[in-house]
Amino acid sequence: MVNKPFIKKGFISQTIFNWNDFESLKNNHPKEEIELIQSNGTTLKYHENPNVNLNDYSIVFTGCANVKKEFRTLHNFFKLLVPNLSDVWDAHIYTGHNNNPTSFNMHFDPRDNFLIQCYGKARLYVPNYFDTIVEPGDLSWIPKYVPHVMVPISRRLSVSFPHFD
Repeated sequence: MVNKPFIKKGFISQTIFNWNDFESLKNNHPKEEIELIQSNGTTLKYHENPNVNLNDYSIVFTGCANVKKEFRTLHNFFKLLVPNLSDVWDAHIYTGHNNNPTSFNMHFDPRDNFLIQCYGKARLYVPNYFDTIVEPGDLSWIPKYVPHVMVPISRRLSVSFPHFD
């Protein structure tokens, strides 16, 4: 298993997720699979707060593995990069779609994650490894339990591919 985080700048040249896809998710995705990121980095469950204005939050859509056929192709490629990667995975869409995008504070995930920046720029800081600006097409690998933070610099769309043990 690859234990060190890495970045592959310009990994993909086509857009795998765009603002039209975002609008479709916003209107059709199950409310139970939508989290709202508050300005302090904590989340609300949309289905528990159905009257909030989605435009006031950055949004995480979970359960998106089958939203785009390209996601399965990417998972197969990820297995070439990290051969012991689990076959149990998902896709999570992160959006900072408003003029003041927010994200999680420094944290770690209990899952191995590939991240692809689809739109906009963000600062990805992984202590002891790198502090870089990710742009559309950039791919990042963050192994489970590695602290990291992604701070939006502008409106952004990114896709995270968590892999479960």
